[in-house]
Amino acid sequence: MHLLVVLDSARLGGLEQAALRTLRGLQARGHTGMALSVAGEGELFPLLAEAGIPAAAVPSRGPSGLFTVPVARRRVRCMPHDALLMVGTARLISTLPFRPRDRRRQVLAVHYHHTGVKPPWAWRSYYHLALRRYHAITFPSDYIRAEAEALVPGIARVAHTVRNGIPLPPPVTEAGRRAARQALGLDPGRPTIGNAGHLIPRKRFDVFVRTLARLRRTVPDVQALIVGEGPERAALGRLAKSLGVGDAITWLGWQRDLTHFYQSLDVLLFNADWDAFPTTPQEAMSYGRPVVASVLNGGLGEILSSGEHGLLLGEHDERALAAAVESYLLDPAEAERVGEASRAQIAAHCSVEENARRYEELLVG
Repeated sequence: MHLLVVLDSARLGGLEQAALRTLRGLQARGHTGMALSVAGEGELFPLLAEAGIPAAAVPSRGPSGLFTVPVARRRVRCMPHDALLMVGTARLISTLPFRPRDRRRQVLAVHYHHTGVKPPWAWRSYYHLALRRYHAITFPSDYIRAEAEALVPGIARVAHTVRNGIPLPPPVTEAGRRAARQALGLDPGRPTIGNAGHLIPRKRFDVFVRTLARLRRTVPDVQALIVGEGPERAALGRLAKSLGVGDAITWLGWQRDLTHFYQSLDVLLFNADWDAFPTTPQEAMSYGRPVVASVLNGGLGEILSSGEHGLLLGEHDERALAAAVESYLLDPAEAERVGEASRAQIAAHCSVEENARRYEELLVG
């Protein structure tokens, strides 16, 4: 099979990384592929090139990419392929036909939550159009699949949960952790927590900063890493300074490679109001790190069980979050046990190989 992946975004977030891993997984199964971004070039393109995956881009124009459609259709016709995977967020362009005569080999992969993004009527229109274009629609978690089915019950007949593939890196040794901290300019002997993501309101990095301030009352030498950029960066810096933890945070900005970040951590502290199936906690689990998280809406609980893999709360309780992080920092043996269970969980439920097999099944038939 020669697969064309049409990307609704080409930055380097969880959605884009999931698409890249699917392509690489299908390569390992003997298929070939290429990518077309309908949102211009982005940080994903160098990684596609490194993987030997040809890629092209057209700029996004008009509301919801509407004016991009004619150009995108022409590009698709010039890119021979046997099957098409549309990796979409919530834009109208995701539902418009590229090869309407070959619907059987067109799959839409939705990687976005519904609540807080669009009103229900807009989502219903989106999915009614999608049902006419695609023979299968995939979701990374049962949570957002259920959201879609509640909005448009007809989605159930074509809906599939396909977990994002997360590669399993080698276990992190204590020597490796100290070396990674030194590479990032950190004190290698101090306990370290962190989070990574787009610095936007729904990602709730403000909860991270306030929890850090509470944690420093009992673990005064803790240091923190924040990876990412976004419109909330300045406000978060001011908040950290006002709470007296500005000197405890290292702001790494956007990072292409997060290996040293994950290797440096003792605990990942993750918070969000909405997140379909967040990549950062899954990657931390793959590195054997305990995850302490609070997510108001999302599917993280489908792979992260409190006690077994860390802590997952359905509310932003900074006191409970700080207490959980402290418990892992003060009990390395328990943190190691939880980390090993987390790695096993990712291997069992989020393997790149299983992700590629499922998409092969849907696209080839």
